[in-house]
Amino acid sequence: DDDFKLDQVYDVLLAKFAKRNIDVRSIERGDAQKISGNKSKQELKLKVGIESESAKKIVRILKDSKLKVQGSIQGEEVRVTGAKRDVLQDAIALLRKQVTDIPLQFGNFRD
Repeated sequence: DDDFKLDQVYDVLLAKFAKRNIDVRSIERGDAQKISGNKSKQELKLKVGIESESAKKIVRILKDSKLKVQGSIQGEEVRVTGAKRDVLQDAIALLRKQVTDIPLQFGNFRD
C-alpha cells in the first residue's frame, strides 16, 4: 500500500535470497511507482551472468596469479580449467578475495 510496506516486502525477499545462498548484490532495484489509489509497485531485476569487462578482469587476475589454471570467457560465464582440484580451489579462494564488486557463483567441477 505504501513505501514502508514495499520496503518490508523487499526485506523479506532479501531474507529468502540469503536462505537460498543467492548473493543479494545480484538484485537491481528500480524506482517505486504509484499505481491506482495508494498502491505502490517496484520492479526488481535479477542479474544473470558476468559482463564482458568483469570477465576480462577475472581472466587477467587468473593469468597474473601464476596458478596453473586457464580462464576462458564463454558467453556470460568464465570457465576455469586446471589439472588438479587443489589448484582450482586455490583459484576460487583467490577470486573470492580479489573480486568483491560483483557477485560470483562457482559451479561444479570434477577431476
